[in-house]
Amino acid sequence: MTRWKRLASLRRVFFDDPHTSLGGRPMQLLSQAATPDYADFPENARWSRGGFVFATTHIVGSANGTLVFEGRTPAHDAEVLRRTEAAVAWLDGTFAAARADSAAGVVIIAHGNVALETGGTWGEWGSEPYEPFVTALEKQVAGFPGPVLFVHGDSHEHRVDQPLRDSAGVVHANFTRLETFGSPDIGWVRVVVDTVGGRFLEFEPRLMRGWF
Repeated sequence: MTRWKRLASLRRVFFDDPHTSLGGRPMQLLSQAATPDYADFPENARWSRGGFVFATTHIVGSANGTLVFEGRTPAHDAEVLRRTEAAVAWLDGTFAAARADSAAGVVIIAHGNVALETGGTWGEWGSEPYEPFVTALEKQVAGFPGPVLFVHGDSHEHRVDQPLRDSAGVVHANFTRLETFGSPDIGWVRVVVDTVGGRFLEFEPRLMRGWF
């Protein structure tokens, strides 16, 4: 089965109805599948809760899917460009919606570690697979008055920090990165949010034992 067939299968299983979440208490979602230009990305979703706007973006690890593998073709490169373009458009739209709704804060969720410390440059391979996304993120964070939380996985190191800087090297104080656990550690993180004051209060890691 090809990479695209696997992805198509995942979309059929998990995003058959892109406007409704999974889980015991489904939520209504706004999906990028509803936009004519990016109807093929149902996994990019958005919702609001407690005065905060949440969004998922299809940005993956392994240098955003640019690593060399046997059988790689120009079509794979085109997929990366198209997927990243869709993610950037969804990111920009999310912040536009947050400003229009006077949201207290924004939470962006992705898989890939987008190399925030280096502006999206993946130094080991000398490429810039995340640069368009990180550039857009930095611009939006700079123009947003509230707190922004970026949640990702990929590099298997739980951490909470503030690695996003502007072109002068100044840290964006309203931006926080939360990286979740990864193998061999399995766990989750409870985030406590002040919905009245519009801020993230606590990040409580919960490591689960006995999985391996």
